[in-house]
Amino acid sequence: MTSSLRRILVIGAAFGAGLGSFGRRYNHLFYQVCTVPAIRAQGLTPLAERALAKARAKRERRQAKLRALEVRNQEKNTSGWPADNAERWAREYRNQRWLEQTILARVRGLVRPKVYRDILEFVGESGRYHSFAVTRTHGGERVDDYDYHFGPHYLLEYVSGGYSGDDYAGEIWIPLNAGYFFNFHYSS
Repeated sequence: MTSSLRRILVIGAAFGAGLGSFGRRYNHLFYQVCTVPAIRAQGLTPLAERALAKARAKRERRQAKLRALEVRNQEKNTSGWPADNAERWAREYRNQRWLEQTILARVRGLVRPKVYRDILEFVGESGRYHSFAVTRTHGGERVDDYDYHFGPHYLLEYVSGGYSGDDYAGEIWIPLNAGYFFNFHYSS
C-alpha cells in the first residue's frame, strides 16, 4: 500500500470509529468531512459544547449591543425629530461635504500649491463657513491684505447681531487664475 492510501484509511477509520482520541484531536481539521448526523447521534464532546456555548454567548452579546444602539438611537430621536428626517439630514450633510471637496479640488487645479494652502488656512480662520462656489464675478469691496499668497480679496460684510453686536457675517471672493473667484459665506 502506498503511504497516501494508508493515511486515507487511518483518517477514515478515525471518523468511522466515532469521535475517538484521534477524531477528537483532529476533528477541527476535518469538520466538514464528517457527517453531522453521526455527531448528533453520539452527542457533542465537552470541548465542542464549550465552543458552541462561547459562540452562542458571543452572538447574544452582539445582539444585545445592537439592541442597545437601537434604543439609544430611539432616545435621541424622541426629541421630536423623526428618524427619517435624521437620515435625510445626514445624507444632505454628506452631499454638502462632497460638493465642498469637489469645489476645493477645482480651486486646487486653478492655483499654485502655496496659494491653495493659504486659501485653506484663510477659510479655516474665518469661523463658520458654507456655500463654496467658483464664480466669474465678485462682489463687495476690495481688501488689500497681503498676509497671504493670494493677495487682495473682495469682502461683503455685515453685522449679524450677537450679544455685544460684534458678530459679523458675509461673503468673501478670493481671486484665482483665469479670471475665476473662489466664493464662500462665513460667520463669526
